Amino acid sequence: VEDLGYQAIPEHNAASMVGPTLNTLTMKDGERFSVYDAYLGSVRSRPNLEVIDQCLVDKLLFDQVNQCRGVSVIRSGQVLEIWADAAVVLCAGTVGSPQILMRSGIGCSETLESIDIPVLADSPNVGENLHDHLLGAGNVYLSKRKVPTSAYQHSESLFYTGSQSGKEAPEKVVACVSLPVVSEMFGAPEVGDAYTLLYGFTSPRSRGSVRLTSADPTIHPLIDPAYLSSDYDRLVFSQALDLSREIGSSDAFRDWRLKELLPGASIKTAQNKSVFNSNAAWSHHHPVGTCSMGSDSNSVVSLDLAVNGVERLFVVDGSIIPQITTGPVNAAIIAIAEKAADLLEEYLES
Repeated sequence: VEDLGYQAIPEHNAASMVGPTLNTLTMKDGERFSVYDAYLGSVRSRPNLEVIDQCLVDKLLFDQVNQCRGVSVIRSGQVLEIWADAAVVLCAGTVGSPQILMRSGIGCSETLESIDIPVLADSPNVGENLHDHLLGAGNVYLSKRKVPTSAYQHSESLFYTGSQSGKEAPEKVVACVSLPVVSEMFGAPEVGDAYTLLYGFTSPRSRGSVRLTSADPTIHPLIDPAYLSSDYDRLVFSQALDLSREIGSSDAFRDWRLKELLPGASIKTAQNKSVFNSNAAWSHHHPVGTCSMGSDSNSVVSLDLAVNGVERLFVVDGSIIPQITTGPVNAAIIAIAEKAADLLEEYLES
């Protein structure tokens, strides 16, 4: 990348993300350190903490004045009602949290009534605003020699770059991966025979939804990610592919590159690249937005993470993010949880 005029940076968690550097990981003593390791594992034995696993959450329980009093779950075929002294905190994620809200009567009144769920609070944006980072899987190259396995992680480095307008905010990303990574639409060569440049964009404008088709918690929702439904997304995704191929064909890869396997030499026109990107598009598994936070009445949760239209109920997960972060959402969601802990402490003391 430096051969193409881009300057390396120490890390992406700095004043500017633009430039290539090693991936940032949550690590301790040279090993991956998960959120469970950092927050839950060390306190599982506390007498004031009880973790009940193997539960399917059905719905939230409310009193006559719309105060959330507990949660109804299914465990081993039995319905359990768990009651809360002060409040309920919903942390089921971007797909799970809106489902639970809707089954509890919080959502678009017209949609809820169509599947015979009594409306508790008309909140039409529950389940809307679904968006995610997309990657192109991928720009794959056959290697002249065996590609060694990674001692760090398979995606060794990331390169963020700004827009063609010269704005500093990153718009496109390319990751160097020591494996042949492809979507389900393509066949992959053997591990060790190829490497991949995954490419993508940082600020998708396409918006999808999570919607119920039934009040039954065992029936999966209808998830429409609406990937690449925005003209902007299709344009910048194509530009990211061009950038990836520019990097992949550079002299820096001369000793490794045998030939470009995907997209392949025949993929040159805008139409061909568009078709390839539609087949190569792959979720980066960063979905957000379905219980968006905001200061207006249309927001699902308020700035203190409380669910609008009811009381004693909070949402703390990636679903509250109204506009996705430039980079991966992991650190942002950890920060949300940290802030939520402070807010809930204040709530309990008030």
